[in-house]
Amino acid sequence: MGPILVVLALGTALAGERREVLPAREIERPLHLPKGWIEIQPGVARGSHPWRSATETLTLGRGSLALRGAPWAAVELRGSVSGTSTRGLSAGAEPVLRPGRLSFGGSYAFLWKDAPMRSLVAEIDVSSPAMKGPTSLVLNPDTPGPERPLDLPAWTARLGLAGRHQLSPFAWSGRIGGELRGLVSEAVVAPMDPEHVAPLRPGHGLDLNTSLDLQLGPLVLRGGVAAGYTQPARFLAEGAGFQVVPGTEGPWVSVDLGLTAHLTRAFDLDAGWQRTLATPRPIFFGSGAPVPLPGGVGWLRGRVRL
Repeated sequence: MGPILVVLALGTALAGERREVLPAREIERPLHLPKGWIEIQPGVARGSHPWRSATETLTLGRGSLALRGAPWAAVELRGSVSGTSTRGLSAGAEPVLRPGRLSFGGSYAFLWKDAPMRSLVAEIDVSSPAMKGPTSLVLNPDTPGPERPLDLPAWTARLGLAGRHQLSPFAWSGRIGGELRGLVSEAVVAPMDPEHVAPLRPGHGLDLNTSLDLQLGPLVLRGGVAAGYTQPARFLAEGAGFQVVPGTEGPWVSVDLGLTAHLTRAFDLDAGWQRTLATPRPIFFGSGAPVPLPGGVGWLRGRVRL
């Protein structure tokens, strides 16, 4: 809680000035948080495979610039975990708590107009493993069966461009972005060489998604689709340089449904479900969340504005 309180105190000092208007209806809100507002987003997620996660995000509105951070995140695995694992952590029938990732970023609004609302922003997010997280990686992409979520012990950086346009009672949103993933200093790739420990370069990713919101009084219905491509991971083999790890590249597609309830002027509740239809393996955690994750994922998030 320490980092959260520090950021909250800083945000209170920064945001203690004349506020810009924040529309009451979701479809009229821009993609960035207007000046003078603070938003806290605690959330939980649970997958169809035996895992669940929890995060807490804080956003500060600074006019056309919005700053955000996720100073706390955790992942818990339950049941058998095979095919991919991190060294030093058992994966049996008992729950295994894995530290999450620290994530910080922001967005800059190039365009923000109302009646009807139009918004265009550039986004950047950087994440790194928690201080007590694993420092090495064991991969086995050839293991049969569904893939499992996996912490990536390296930094990631995501850059993107997002837009939103109101067509009352609808609002359309679209995003395009890419994620860079840093070098893993120690990795073992089986069956390439189960005894060789060497650096691994995770593949970078590119994604595109679009969604449509429908406002019905205090409720907002949401549907969307996303697609992307992940480059192959490369492992430093003895005497052969960096070699492609089979099974770690390819396209992915996912669909999602969501519901937002405006409970009060200062509090919204979001719920959603996402289903990934195709994905390469293994699965890496990027930007504090599994991207993408096979099977279904359900999530619940609150949005509290101060």
